[in-house]
Amino acid sequence: MDFKIIKQDKNALFDREDITFKATGTGSTPTRGELRDLIAAKTSHKAETIAIINITSEFGKDSIRGVAHAYKTKELLEKTEPKHVVKRNTPKPKKDAPKEEAPAEGEAAPVEEKKDEVVEKKVEATE
Repeated sequence: MDFKIIKQDKNALFDREDITFKATGTGSTPTRGELRDLIAAKTSHKAETIAIINITSEFGKDSIRGVAHAYKTKELLEKTEPKHVVKRNTPKPKKDAPKEEAPAEGEAAPVEEKKDEVVEKKVEATE
């Protein structure tokens, strides 16, 4: 993937840097996490202090354009950006919970008693 930063502007009012970028490549659209890592590699900011605001794919082309805000600290990012943007840019935790095993052959899966009670009541009502 070819990644370029098109424009970097200092925004003194919000104490951040506004970054406009363009990425070209075949395949699926990169995730926000991948884009944050690419921006961090090209700039002096850490990945956790960067919020991807907008990603737009260009019609008929294998490229995307986007806007990101880079802050000095993570606390400043969380204080300034709207909650939905912070949530969107927060990596999802990995689920380590083991899955329930399927019953072995010959064993019936457990049936909930509540479902049976409802079926019995419907049968009684129709008689």
